[in-house]
Amino acid sequence: MPRPPLPAALTFSWPRRLSALLLLGSFYLLPWLSINGEPAVLFDLAGRHAYLLGIELAADELPALLALAVSGLALLYLLTNLGGRLWCGLLCPQSILGSLYQQLMQLGRHGGNLLWALLAIWTGISFVGYFTPVRQLLPPDAAGWNHWTVFWAVFYAAATWANIRFLRTRLCTELCPFARLQPWITDQHTPHVRYQLRRGEPRGARAPGLPGIHARGRTLLNPTTAQDYVFRAANPAIAGSWPRFAPDRLGDCLDCAQCQQQCPLKLDIRNGVDGNCLDCGLCISVCDRQLAAHGLPGGLIRRQSQADAEEQPARIMRPRTVVALVIALGSALSSWLLLH
Repeated sequence: MPRPPLPAALTFSWPRRLSALLLLGSFYLLPWLSINGEPAVLFDLAGRHAYLLGIELAADELPALLALAVSGLALLYLLTNLGGRLWCGLLCPQSILGSLYQQLMQLGRHGGNLLWALLAIWTGISFVGYFTPVRQLLPPDAAGWNHWTVFWAVFYAAATWANIRFLRTRLCTELCPFARLQPWITDQHTPHVRYQLRRGEPRGARAPGLPGIHARGRTLLNPTTAQDYVFRAANPAIAGSWPRFAPDRLGDCLDCAQCQQQCPLKLDIRNGVDGNCLDCGLCISVCDRQLAAHGLPGGLIRRQSQADAEEQPARIMRPRTVVALVIALGSALSSWLLLH
């Protein structure tokens, strides 16, 4: 039996906001924090040593840092294999800053662009603060500034400003190497954002008050019929005009296109899983709100694996999962042994 739809409250709004607050807050605050009189995080390339949360690391301890980095990459692989593109949708600075930029632009074009430029400048200064003590960078005539720190602060500020303004979608779809590695990381048990076409089709606008298919006693469409409706809607030039359906034959999709409008990449999730989808869940949130406004239950778009869609048993431990877990734990242990 198919799983019941998720309630509208279980959307990605609060995880996205929480992750943005934690990650941006950490990035901007860590250079200012001190532990035992030393910076909490500092990579002093000229002095050939680093401070990492109260631990001082010399140049000969670089293998420990590399082992820790390998462990982090293995954990990212494991997270993606088990949970889908959670990094891209919730944790990637590109996604977080892109959402923040959209929020700033709601304040007005000129005000939003001014605030975004100021944030980009502060981002450049914060970035340099990980390699030069940030208290030596303020005020602007402080001793920490030289031709290299000025170059990197300006470069990183300009890259932050221009990236979100002009390259956001192209970076995610064409330039990001992590996006290209997704087929090697995920499998049929990895969840992705999916449209429940058997419940949603045939789509169509309707007056508020029409109950959903479950309340009307309409069963789920068979997969072939549902896929045929999706194909017709996605390819009107081939399939011809969309037929008219009586209200009691409509599925639960309102055909409001809000899922596509809210998508950062303007993908239509109803056309099927797209390899470029960031799994950010914005379509889940807006769809649940639109359904709630019409008195319909949420969950028409939700996170689901291919195996679950085919009603196969779920498997948590798979070969790729085990390999990633072993590498993550082994690298972390190696880093700890090298430091001690």
